[in-house]
Amino acid sequence: MQKPLDGRRVLLVEDAPYVRDALTMLLEREGAVVVAVATGQEALALTSSAPFDLVLTDLALPDMGGDAVVSGARAAWPRVRALVLTASGEPLMSRARAAGAEVVLEKPVEWGVLLDRLARRAA
Repeated sequence: MQKPLDGRRVLLVEDAPYVRDALTMLLEREGAVVVAVATGQEALALTSSAPFDLVLTDLALPDMGGDAVVSGARAAWPRVRALVLTASGEPLMSRARAAGAEVVLEKPVEWGVLLDRLARRAA
């Protein structure tokens, strides 16, 4: 049986280790190949690597905004689909959308909702 994210390369950018680990486990369980990093700089350093299908980033990172990660990823991989998670309000959510994020979800987000949004973009 095919899983929703089978073989999709996902760049996960999340500074909270427990959230990063949990999301990595859940994404891999759905068939994704996950590269997980803690900072925007680490994410942008990967832009010279093979392209990712999806970028899932927190909006509030310790070194830069997730909107900058989205902009950098989309500049390197124009076809990448970007999703942003945030605990912040609408002004920052608008920044993420302006940077090219297709989906901005407010934390806490249910796994089923996040998986649905990811799977739609991976199709």
